[in-house]
Amino acid sequence: MQPDYMKRQGSGNDHPRIYLINVGANSSHQSRARSPLFLDGGVRPRNFCYVPFYHTANPALATKDYTDDCIPFLNPLHRSAIKPFAHVDPDWENLTYGDCCNEPRARALQRAASDDILLFWGLLYHNLGEDWDAFTSEHGWYLFGSLRIQHVLSADTDVSLLEDRDRERAFKNIHFWGQKKLPTNDRVFVGHRDYSCLFSKAVDLGAHDDSGLLYKVFTAANGSRLGRNGRPKWFSSLRSCRVVLELGKPEHRQRAEMLRDAIMMQANFDLFKDIQSW
Repeated sequence: MQPDYMKRQGSGNDHPRIYLINVGANSSHQSRARSPLFLDGGVRPRNFCYVPFYHTANPALATKDYTDDCIPFLNPLHRSAIKPFAHVDPDWENLTYGDCCNEPRARALQRAASDDILLFWGLLYHNLGEDWDAFTSEHGWYLFGSLRIQHVLSADTDVSLLEDRDRERAFKNIHFWGQKKLPTNDRVFVGHRDYSCLFSKAVDLGAHDDSGLLYKVFTAANGSRLGRNGRPKWFSSLRSCRVVLELGKPEHRQRAEMLRDAIMMQANFDLFKDIQSW
């Protein structure tokens, strides 16, 4: 029998769902930390750098030092003050993501189950070089990584049942606080290594364009179309984590195909690889 943490819990649906999750340094952090989109044509592993948000005011939020690749994109005037306070999540090295799921922003993740897909998006600022001084005034919103859930961990999970390598990955997620048990309301999602990654190239959502991918693929929570200047505002509609596509619904298929094709074309990553029926 499969352990509980490997089953699709409480979904009422045998088909994977896609959760859209906004992460990383955003507009409220822009004076001190920004994620760059590189435009200088240099040779790099990817055309952007994911910079987590920082949090200095709330000691209840787990933080650690920014990694070396992020340091150049912290404002030098504030670098020393924020360097130890990065909320490093998702953990792209270990392919995990954690969240406090009793808060409104992440409450939908209480229903996330194995094989569901967490799709991450955020704000990237155009950068013409290698550091803070090379940022331009231009920016956009992009998809930059995906995690297909292999295990869902909560405070009630017997983590000892995980394979050693998956348990080690999980314990490195910042929501474990260096302990062996999660706080009561937290979840950690361990991604399947074969189907999860930080993209090699950021996928433009086209938020500044009425015909952008964002408006073709995603809808408001009530199913109505999103528009660049419409109501509800697209950003407020997508700010909280929620299911944006269900692969078992025929009415979602065309939009799901558009999403898969855009990610394949721009990032060379098959979002639905080996999903047999959708």
